Amino acid sequence: MLGSLIIAIAGVTLYHLKSTKSAQVVRYTPLTNQAITQPKAPSSTLAPQQNVALSISAITSAKAIPTAHTETFASPLERIQAIQNKSQLQQALLRDHEEFDRYPNYNKRIETPEQDPITQKYAIDERISESEDSYESMRLWTEQKYYLPGQKIRIFAQIFDENREPTRANFGGQLIFNENKEIQTLVFTPTENDQIYRSELTLDILSEKPDYGIYKALVINDKNDLADSVTFTLSEPSIRLTGEYTEQINENGSLIIDTEVQVSAAGRFYAQASLYGSTAESIGSAQTANELKPGKHWLRFTYDAQLIADAGAAGPYIVKHVELAKTGIPISRLPLENPNFITDSYPLEQFSRAAASTTQSDKLN
Repeated sequence: MLGSLIIAIAGVTLYHLKSTKSAQVVRYTPLTNQAITQPKAPSSTLAPQQNVALSISAITSAKAIPTAHTETFASPLERIQAIQNKSQLQQALLRDHEEFDRYPNYNKRIETPEQDPITQKYAIDERISESEDSYESMRLWTEQKYYLPGQKIRIFAQIFDENREPTRANFGGQLIFNENKEIQTLVFTPTENDQIYRSELTLDILSEKPDYGIYKALVINDKNDLADSVTFTLSEPSIRLTGEYTEQINENGSLIIDTEVQVSAAGRFYAQASLYGSTAESIGSAQTANELKPGKHWLRFTYDAQLIADAGAAGPYIVKHVELAKTGIPISRLPLENPNFITDSYPLEQFSRAAASTTQSDKLN
């Protein structure tokens, strides 16, 4: 009998899995040749359909229902807290709830560099396509996810034989914009490692009206019948960092970093910046959104004293990554900025004392 699992969030079905027996799922780590094999649970162990509220607002605002053994009412959050052996999902929900109450809504704690929300958005997309009748596979990736006009775009391809070993092949392809506009043919040449192949191109910077948006590179090879595609985005250069920064400590003991930007086209812009300690300790991120006209402006990033105190890192601090985007549908995200602006030195005790004396309502006002 087929086992099945329907996973739903707030009543909306995300996907439906079916299986007949145990299976193995093989995935590749980004930009490496090593495969990681993870066992998939047998279908007989899968639970029936269930609804899982993943957002903090959903579990805190949901109506309480009577418990099975008493006439008292328990909220969804209280029911999760009462579970002795909590799942990873339940533990994550409780951590998010604690952070939601602990920091202002413009801050997010970064526990490890791998959890940086900015670098996660810019993580390189890698495609692995496998043959149905053998273990042969083709791997595709781009050097970046976002480019500006005039930047050199690099697309990489690699073939693995039935023994999972990289092998030589000839690649060809076609670049397409918006799913239907053919841009140019892609020619691949061997790199210094002759088992990795690269195609380089530069989208015309002199065009009066460049095609901003998502481009798709369709790639084939002469080694097997595998074909696949990888995408990247050409972003409109509507905002950029100038390299000027100022810093201060506000009346609540929070660290304020103002960043100057140059805007070339009016619109509403979103920005997020991640803060690190001087020895690479991850601290947290701050975000802001503003309506801006053409010209120079200052964006303000506020790092709450509690956020810095929880990280346990004394200054100086480093603004390591900055995300800039023009809001809209779709959002126009620019390439990742790595300014590495370094602040003055600050004792950790300064933020610990401020965190202890400042209430959450004070931080939000």
